[in-house]
Parts: sequence; structure tokens; C-alpha cells
Amino acid sequence: MFYGWRSLLFVLLYLFSLQSVLTKVTVELLLRNYENKNSKKASGVGCDLFKLSCDVKFIICIKLGKLSACINKSSTKVFRQAKAINFDNENLVDKQFTRSFTEPYKGIISLFIEARDKDIFSDQLIDEYNSVLNIAISSESTQPIPYNVTQLGKYKSGSNLQYSVKVYCSQGYYGNDCTSYCDKTSELCNPDSCKEDIFGDDSFKGIYRFNETQVNMTNIIPCKYNEVANVTRKCTSMLGTGPYWMDPDFEACDTATTKKLNDLNKIPLCNDELGNSSCWFPDKIIQKANEIVDSSSLITTQQEVSLVSRIINEVVLNSTSAEKISSGMLNLVDKLLEVNSSILSEAQTITNSSRNILSSLDLLAVLMAGDPNTTDLDITKSNIALNGRIVSNSNTYITTFQNHEKQMQVVISNEEKSRGMLASILIPGSSFSNTNNSIYSIVYTNPNLFTTNNSLVIKKSSENSTKTGVAASIILSATVANQMMVNLKSPVLVKFKIINVNNLTGKYDCYFWNFTLDYWSNVGCRFVSKNNFTVTCECDHLTNFALIFDVSQDEKTTIQMIGNKASDRISLIGCAVSLVGLFLTALNLVLFKKLRQKLPMKILFCLSMSLMAMLIVFLSGVNRGSLSSIFSCHLVAGLLHYFVLTSFCWTAVEGLNLYINFVTIFKKYSPNKFMLFSSIFAWGFPLIIIIITASLGGYSDVDAKVCIIRHYYFYYGLLTPVAVILLVNFFTFCIVMKKINASNFKKSVHYKHTLYSSRIAFSCSTLLGLSWVFGIFALNKVARHFQILFVIFNSLQGFFIFVFYIARNPEIQSEWRLLLNKLIVRDKKNHKMGIKNKGYVSDTSKNASENFSNLTDLSVTSK
Repeated sequence: MFYGWRSLLFVLLYLFSLQSVLTKVTVELLLRNYENKNSKKASGVGCDLFKLSCDVKFIICIKLGKLSACINKSSTKVFRQAKAINFDNENLVDKQFTRSFTEPYKGIISLFIEARDKDIFSDQLIDEYNSVLNIAISSESTQPIPYNVTQLGKYKSGSNLQYSVKVYCSQGYYGNDCTSYCDKTSELCNPDSCKEDIFGDDSFKGIYRFNETQVNMTNIIPCKYNEVANVTRKCTSMLGTGPYWMDPDFEACDTATTKKLNDLNKIPLCNDELGNSSCWFPDKIIQKANEIVDSSSLITTQQEVSLVSRIINEVVLNSTSAEKISSGMLNLVDKLLEVNSSILSEAQTITNSSRNILSSLDLLAVLMAGDPNTTDLDITKSNIALNGRIVSNSNTYITTFQNHEKQMQVVISNEEKSRGMLASILIPGSSFSNTNNSIYSIVYTNPNLFTTNNSLVIKKSSENSTKTGVAASIILSATVANQMMVNLKSPVLVKFKIINVNNLTGKYDCYFWNFTLDYWSNVGCRFVSKNNFTVTCECDHLTNFALIFDVSQDEKTTIQMIGNKASDRISLIGCAVSLVGLFLTALNLVLFKKLRQKLPMKILFCLSMSLMAMLIVFLSGVNRGSLSSIFSCHLVAGLLHYFVLTSFCWTAVEGLNLYINFVTIFKKYSPNKFMLFSSIFAWGFPLIIIIITASLGGYSDVDAKVCIIRHYYFYYGLLTPVAVILLVNFFTFCIVMKKINASNFKKSVHYKHTLYSSRIAFSCSTLLGLSWVFGIFALNKVARHFQILFVIFNSLQGFFIFVFYIARNPEIQSEWRLLLNKLIVRDKKNHKMGIKNKGYVSDTSKNASENFSNLTDLSVTSK
């Protein structure tokens, strides 16, 4: 009953939390009454709150639950310029307000404003404002706070969370300063117009003075930075509050940055060699463009993106000196890469801005090839970097990494630099047609210039339709001057460090940007390997490359994933059961000394210990995510490799022992010597393979998700010896079964003989590890069926060993009866009764020993 109520309570709490998550964001900005140190309201003669000369300061507080923080704002900054209220780069007082979000926050946030006068006198008018003004900020129409916000109020740029300030008077008050009061029932005092008001921001779209306007009329003013458009603001009224201004509509207006860039774009360009007073040189244009962009906090509209793109394109087309414009161009592109991806996508849709920028960078590389001053060039920025070098016709490595100043950097050399590598391209020397070659490489930190409709569109060569992917690396491009690097006989080798992908399911592949079709394609590229969070590919051409994570899943992939999950669960359950069976097997052989003296049981004990060690290592450390260091993963890979080999070696010893006992039956046969040589082989031979693999660095080349050896180390160090042992065990199994059937066929009826042979076959195959053969048949259409059989039989191998060689062994059953009888006799007071019970058990043990030859356990019947 208790658990039922607790479950019901959990469901109710979950539904309540879900309801709160789905609530729209409502941010309220309220005015609090100011109290002095004696907790008394301030009073006195005040100033006009809404005049520029007013010295009133506001204390603005933000509150989320029990957390809060406050900043100081002037009335002019808050109301006159209508700036968005945020807590970025402000001096917080009271409690530091921090809050981490794991998902987009959609709760209720409260903001409070308190009016204060900075002079030494108390102001009665301020008290009145505090009591009558209600200031509300609503973000219902905007996006909720994104999940990557770690400090509310100090949110990252680009979150698109903007608040509009609206001033409402309390009931009964009206007017811009809320100083007029009128009863609802009175019709004489209701005003019919909105008073003059100043609104806007000069650094954005301008400050505008709205003259007194009648209710339900709209005030129209030409935009400051483009007079062909207008800003509009309507005067409306509400019963009880009187007339008030609605928010201005600045949609058609340009920003100050747009105005400046537009003016710059109208200036004619002159050639670097010929110029006059009516035109500007390209380097001056690019310098002025950087000054305009740097003066604004961030490019905020698609018009600004399009203008910058047009300026870059015109500059590179009219320039003959790459040295003068290259740094300025990359600085502009660096700024554009910080722009919100939706704005870049909108600009690309309307004016092809992204394509123009990328084409301009390619033209810059061509220009650099003909400029002797740019043959050895290195430019680094936060989001983009460029490097140019002249190299010989030998293997050339292009490597990119992040330097100590957190800027991207590209290095072109004849030596591979793997430390800190984020991406690299190896160009074989045979791909070059000249002795000396000019190479230029550009790296981009994000794919914002390579998107279509704000999505990363990909198309595989084997598919007809496009799909959406996720960028899992930086973007690296390379250009060889005066040479078409396509259809290469020796492909270029491309490597990418995996980044930007968390908790996603899909497939990695290398793609290049198709300029003509505006999507990422993998034509001519081939996936090679994935190792230590690095993906390697081969491509027969040279262009812009990126590692893209395909998150789309077709029906076949989905079924395969479900099958893999089922196999994993079966494997874990089977391994746990098998581990228990092996432990019980070893426990029985340790408890009963009589059993340990026989050679088959000694071999069985060693096999059980080896399998037990293999399962323990597998369950505790094969998953790389559960390990704290790379060394731990390498150690687990080595231990797992060793115990897998020792387990198969002991199955080979078991097979040899069966062959000796049932086929050859040697007369001169020393069990002790056989066990000594078997131990040297089963424990020593795998150790030699482990030492060789470690010396060749095989354990440093492990899989990215699980700690197992890969590539040639797996084929030659594990698969080959296992396959040889399985082959030998298979022939041994056939010979032993033939011998057993030949000797027993005439002594039993057909049904019992078939049942008996089946038990023997299953017992032999369990000991010899022949269930691993199922893994060989896990191919093509029947792969899933054989994989399931492989997982079931191998994970339960220890359990089968316990059942067939311990639990069903009459001799072990007899030993347990004897042991239990001794324990019972010890507690009996009657000694004579104990002697009789002991004698009875001894007789039972004797009878069981006489029937020992009829057991199905081959290991026990072997002498």
C-alpha cells in the first residue's frame, strides 16, 4: 500500500512539473515602494521623473524563486532610450544570481524596479511614482530562455531573449507621468490624447520624438537611417487607465550599422595601381568596413550580412594585392561567423551572401598565389584561420589546432603534427604536378556559412534524397594554386577530431561542400576508421571537408539498433549467470579434495578460473565510458585479450585430454606431467602473444567506445589463434563422438542412445568452446539469428559447465551428502544414530561409485 501511494505521489509531482514547464514565459517588472533605513517611506519635494534632467535612479531586481540580484539603472537609460534590460557586465549587488538550466526554461521570472533620488533630500513625488506605476515586461512572443544559459542576467549573446518595456498607470491614474487622477465615473477628466514622448536607441535604429497624438491615431516618422521607410506608433486608450502609447514599429527601419555599410557600399572602388579622389582603394574600403562592424556590438540583420558580403566580394574582385586585403577580409568573415545562424541563412536565401563569401575566399587564395608577398602567410582569428606555403612535391600535412590565445591556427609542413590536432589533410607527393607548389588552407570553427535553410543538408552518393546532419568537427579546406586536385590516383587522407556531438545516435562520415548544389556530399570520399575520437577518411579530390554526424535513421538501421540492444541485454544477463555457475564450479572443486586429484577436474578448474577472470574484466571495464583514464582502457584491453586466449587454450587442453582417453588410450601416461605441460602452454603461450602485441603498440589502438584491440592486432593476435584452436577442437570433437557412438551403439536402444549422444555432444562442445562457431555464420540475411545464438550460448557457457559437470555429477552429489551428513551427525546427541547414518551414506557413495561409468559427464568418466 505504501509503494502504491508513493508511486501515485510521484506521478502527480511529475504532471505538476510538466505543467510548469509548458507555461509560457511571463516576465513582470513591478515598482516597489522605497523605504529608508528606519523602514519609513521617504517624503519631500521631488523632480520630474520623465525629464532628461531628472536625477532619479532605479534599482532593478530580477527574481527566480528564492534567488535574486539587483543592478542600478537611470530613468533615461531605461525609458528614454528603451534599452533591453539585462545584467550583462553590470555590478550585481545583494545576492549573486546564478541558475543552471538543463533544458529551455519556461517558468515565471519576476523583475522589480525601485525609484531612488541620488540627492540628500527625500522626494515625495518619487513615493507617489512608487505607488502608482506598474511596469510590465512580457516575453510571451519571444523564445524561452535557451538551455545553454548558465547565468540568468549574464546570458550569452545570441540568445534572442529581448524584453519590451511597457508603462501602465495604476487604476484611476493617467498621463505619461501618471500624476493625473480621475474617478471612473467621471467623464470630464478623461484625456483624449497621448502626450509627447521620446523613444529609441541612437546606436540601433535611432531616437524618435513622438508628438502629442489623438487616441486611436498613429504617429508616423521617417526612419533616421533610411528616410524612404517610416516608424509608426499608435496611441490607444484603456478604460480606467486613459490613453497610452503602444510600442513603436521599427521593422522597416535600418540600423545605424546598416546605414553606414550602405553608404560605404556606394563608394566606387579604384584599382590598386590607379586611383583618384572620387574612388577608394580596396584596402581602405575593407579597413572602413571593419571599423563599422567593430563599432557595433554584433551584426543583427540580414541586410547587414548582405552588405558585408557584397563589400568583401567587390574588394577581392578589384584588388591586385592579396597582402593588403587578406587580414581585413578574414576579420570580417570572423565577425560574420559569430552572427546568429538564422540571420546568415536568411541572408543566403535572399542574396546568396554565404556563397559569395566562400567564393570570395577562394578568389583570395588564387590572388595570393600570384602575389609574391603572400607565399608565406599565416592569419589567425577566433573563428577562422588561413595559412599559405610553398611546398615541394612530397607528402604534405595540413594541420589545424587552437593556440594558447584560443585562436584557430593552420600549419602546413612535411611532418605530421598530431598533438592537439583538430583536423588534418595529408596530400601525397604524387598528387602534385609541379616541383614547387603554393598551398593555401582555411579553417572554419562552425558551419554557419555552409547551411541551407538554416540546416546542414547532406546527400550520400548511394542515396537519391537529401537529409539533415550535425557538424561533428571544424571545417578544413585546402587549395593548390594552378592545379585541379580532382580524381586523384593517390587519395588525400583526411582526419577529424570529433566535437559538438553529445548523446546522439547516428553514423560519422566525411563530406565536402558542393558549391553548385549547396549541400554536403560524400562523393569521392570513403570512411576508413574511427579511433580515439578521431575519424579518418580518404577522398579523391581537394576542397572544403567536414566530419558530419548523420542522425537520420532508416528502418533497417532502427531494427539493427533494436537488435543490438537486445543482444547487449542478453549478453549481460548471460554473463552474470555464467559467472555464478563458474564460481559454484570452482567452489565445489575447492571443497572436495578427492575431486581435485583427478586430471579432468584439474583441467576443468583452470578453465573455470580463466573464464571467470575473462567475464569479470569484461563486465567491469570493457565499456570505455566507465573508466577514468586512457591507461585503464589499455590495461583492460590487454587483460581481456589474455584471458580470452587462456580460455581457448584450456579448451584445447580439454580436447587433447578427451582424445587421449577415448581414442588413443596411451598405456604410459603421466597425468602430472600432462598437467605441467598443459599449464605452461595454456598460461604461457597467450602471455607471449600479449607481450608481442604490447611491444607493437596494439593496446593503444583501441575502440572509441569499448576497450578491445582492433585492426591487425585483432586479426593476428586474437582471431588467428582462436580460429586454429576452434578448428582443432572441431576435429577432436568429431573423432571423439565417432569413437563413443561406435562403442555404445550395440549396447543400448536407439532412443536412449540418441539422448545419451546428444548430452555428450553438448557437454563436449561446451568444454571445447565450439559455440563460438555461431559467430562465423553471423553473415548476410541470417546474421541476426546467429548473433542471438552466439550471444546466448557463449554468455551462458559457465552455467552449462556447472550444470553438466557439477550439478549432474553423481560423485559430487555423493560428496555433498557425505558433507551434510557429517554436519548433521555433529549436532546429534546420540552417537550411535550418527554412526548408522554415516554408514548409510557411505553405502550410497559406494553404490554411486560403482555406477560411475554410466555418467554423461565425460570429464568425470575419464581416467
